[in-house]
Amino acid sequence: REIIPGFVFSQVKILDQSNNTTKLLYGQNSSPSSGQVLNQILRNQLVVYPSSAMIRKECIIEAGGFQEKYKWSEMPLLARIAADHEVIMDEESYTTIRKHSYNISRLHESEGIGFRGMIELVEEFYQQGKLKRSQWREMKGKYLRDYAYLLFRRQAIDKAKSTIKQALSLLPLNVKVIYYYLKILSHNSS
Repeated sequence: REIIPGFVFSQVKILDQSNNTTKLLYGQNSSPSSGQVLNQILRNQLVVYPSSAMIRKECIIEAGGFQEKYKWSEMPLLARIAADHEVIMDEESYTTIRKHSYNISRLHESEGIGFRGMIELVEEFYQQGKLKRSQWREMKGKYLRDYAYLLFRRQAIDKAKSTIKQALSLLPLNVKVIYYYLKILSHNSS
């Protein structure tokens, strides 16, 4: 049978400021199987650059399009498409990305836009029955934990404290969770 994917994405070369290839984004021969793409996106183990992807227009419309409130956050859209359609990765690199301090992706990471979008997506998938309760707890807890630490680094201490408490209620205790929890809660807000 012919496979008509929701989207196809390719390997990405990461360049430094001198145009030297520093690495391949997905490593050598590391193409995830179609069934694993959604899982890896939700676990923050796979980032698909839109410039490396061809996405079927019907799939974008079906998935509700890009969320305007989360500018530069395409991962929720790609996860929605991957939940309902085949995804194919081409091992050939057709895309190069230059990393520097003024990348839009670095700027939006510092605002936590991606975390908030993925927290909402995990919640949405759980409500739709696409995630088991244990998967929901793990994924939402990890995004909350990482978002709390980002808030802490940006000096949004009160928001970081409430966010890490939410994460703690979802995640099993481990060194990373306890470290973030103690570091954030021991900080005195001024």
